[in-house]
Amino acid sequence: MMKMLFNNKAMFYLFTVIVFLGMMLLIVYTYQSFTMRQVQEAVSSRLRTMDDFVDNFHNDLDRSISISATRAMISLEDYVSSNEEFFDSKSALDQSFKEIFVNGTINGNQVVLMENSSFKNYSKKVMASASAIGFYFNVTINDVSLDQSDPWNIDVHINASVFLNDSQSTAYWIYDKSFFTKVSIEGLRDPLYGIYTQGKFQNAIRRTNISNFVVGQDTSGLLMHINNSYYYENSNAPSFLMRFYNDINASSNGIETIINIPVLFSQGFDIYPEKPVIDYQYYIDSYIAELCNFQNMPNWFKIKDEELNKYNLSTLNYTSC
Repeated sequence: MMKMLFNNKAMFYLFTVIVFLGMMLLIVYTYQSFTMRQVQEAVSSRLRTMDDFVDNFHNDLDRSISISATRAMISLEDYVSSNEEFFDSKSALDQSFKEIFVNGTINGNQVVLMENSSFKNYSKKVMASASAIGFYFNVTINDVSLDQSDPWNIDVHINASVFLNDSQSTAYWIYDKSFFTKVSIEGLRDPLYGIYTQGKFQNAIRRTNISNFVVGQDTSGLLMHINNSYYYENSNAPSFLMRFYNDINASSNGIETIINIPVLFSQGFDIYPEKPVIDYQYYIDSYIAELCNFQNMPNWFKIKDEELNKYNLSTLNYTSC
């Protein structure tokens, strides 16, 4: 009888221990499961935040490139005009553009216009924003180049290495990416004018809004075009970028303007009466005017034969020079 009572008590204690251990295991499992779910949710939230940060960086980068590139082109025109010297080549232009775009310097010298406007300054601001939310961010410019696919815009091509890391080592982004931004040349200064006038006479690019320069014998459209120093696209002329390194060959993205000779003369510059008044032709020795004395046009207006139809001049009386 005593033995049976002891066995019943032992069974009861054993059952109690098993129930207790089971409850403990259930509590531990539930806690671990809840903790794991919390960790997963925290990681997912962090990853979404990092992903949003990268997307916002990409979206904002186009604006930043446009601002820095525009200021860089203004600074480059000022540089060549002040030094009265063209770049040696397209590659030399690209190299100088990269330096001023990234660092805000030319030949190691700080450029005032680029203060707080270089890509390096922009990168520091992005780094500060990343740090404020517990990220480490860095972007390195590997290459920068300029091109034109139309007469009125510069194509800025950038290849960069991007790194983003979470301070808790949750995840990281590391990749190389090419970025492309179009920058309008309208409002930028023409380097040909600056260099050939020792920086004393500047001419900003303004696209002509005149489609018919001459109608019958009415030359008012052409005179307005000249008086406003408007630019006209012409595949026989050099592009805006080509003007920085004195390449006057024909370009499918070429532009030109007609020099207003009286304005140039009033500023004290020498006048070359034998030269055509198309800007890139006027300053190059190999170009000589072929057609003169156009009806209803000033006597200084002289051009080469190839310009006749382009400016609708064939309906006017004129002579050979």
